[in-house]
Amino acid sequence: SALAQRMGLETVKVDGYAKGYGYHPGEAISGPSNHAWNAVRLGGAWYLLDATWGAGYLATQTGKYHRQFEPAYFLADPHAFVYKHLPEQASWQLLESPVTAERFVALPLVRPPFFRDHLELLSHTGVEIRTSGELTVRIGAAEGVHVSARLMHDGKRVAGRPTLVERDGAVVLVHVAPPAAGDY
Repeated sequence: SALAQRMGLETVKVDGYAKGYGYHPGEAISGPSNHAWNAVRLGGAWYLLDATWGAGYLATQTGKYHRQFEPAYFLADPHAFVYKHLPEQASWQLLESPVTAERFVALPLVRPPFFRDHLELLSHTGVEIRTSGELTVRIGAAEGVHVSARLMHDGKRVAGRPTLVERDGAVVLVHVAPPAAGDY
């Protein structure tokens, strides 16, 4: 915020909730906000940025900070930003149709490359998928973008070939066959 102001830019501190270090997919949000980021006005339009997340990350296993520039958190697409950032004031989502807190919690936890590669969830758009057997997840992906998938259980890769990825034009089909009942 101070840097933007020194450059003569209009900026606002945005308080809200973030799906960051320690967050578990589907975990409800409550209490006071847990994060802050900025909105900055450039050329008459507002843009979102999170300089904290754009500078690096904490490793989940060790809690150690890793300095790593991530451009996705600077002048971010509001549709991508809302997957991990929910402002207290809905107007700072910068979306025509703001996301509710319930929808925010239900959104899957995706990383910046998902949006950088212009991927789009076409099916199974929630954080939890329930199935009684095999299923197919559909993802929009431009030609030339390669998608791979793996099935994880208790933090470990499931042995064998429980996933198969195939392309049908601009749609990637991820077939998943869990070997047994459980959480994956």
